[in-house]
Amino acid sequence: MISNVKIQLEKFNNCTFSEKEFETILNHLEKGNVFEKAKTLRGRFQFVNDNGEPTYIRFFNSENYKDNLFQVTNQITQEGTYKNRYDVTLLVNGLPLVQIEQGKLIL
Repeated sequence: MISNVKIQLEKFNNCTFSEKEFETILNHLEKGNVFEKAKTLRGRFQFVNDNGEPTYIRFFNSENYKDNLFQVTNQITQEGTYKNRYDVTLLVNGLPLVQIEQGKLIL
C-alpha cells in the first residue's frame, strides 16, 4: 500500500521522491486528528527536497476532481488502534479515502 501511495503521488504531482523525501511526506500525512488531516489533504505541502530546494506538492485536487487518480481495491487490511479489513476501498492519488462495507440484501 505504501509503495502505491508513493507511485500515485509521484504521478499526480509529476515528479519523483527520494526515500527521505517520501518519509517527510508520510510524516506530514500522519499528523493531526481527522479534521486536521482533511485540511492537510486539501492544501499544499512544502518541504525541502534533497537538493535543498523548496518543493510543493498536492494530495488532492478538489477544484477539478478529474485530475485525481482513482483506484478501487478490495479486502485491504488497515492496522492502527484496531485491525480493520474493508470490503472495498477507493484510493484517490494512492491515499485510501473511502472505505465501503458491503452487506447482504435480504428480500
